[in-house]
Amino acid sequence: MSTKKKVLNGILLVGIVAFTCVGVNFAVEKQNNKFDVLLNNIDAYASGENEPGHYTGAINVYCKKPEGRSGCANDPDPTRVCTLNIFCTKY
Repeated sequence: MSTKKKVLNGILLVGIVAFTCVGVNFAVEKQNNKFDVLLNNIDAYASGENEPGHYTGAINVYCKKPEGRSGCANDPDPTRVCTLNIFCTKY
């Protein structure tokens, strides 16, 4: 085999390995994001609220669904309080 073919095959092999590693990394990251969402849902069910209209860990937002309403959306800051009675499914 000539030197050009060896170099080309080496570059091709490195490219395939790099492409595979990037694909695996994206797949793992996507799975971690799904797991985080699942844990947030479990946490939302487990943590009790003080009363309707006083949701901790949420902020007041304008909802896209239900349309034209104001409601609450999750917020990563646990000290925030939403003063509205509904949760937006989309905002």
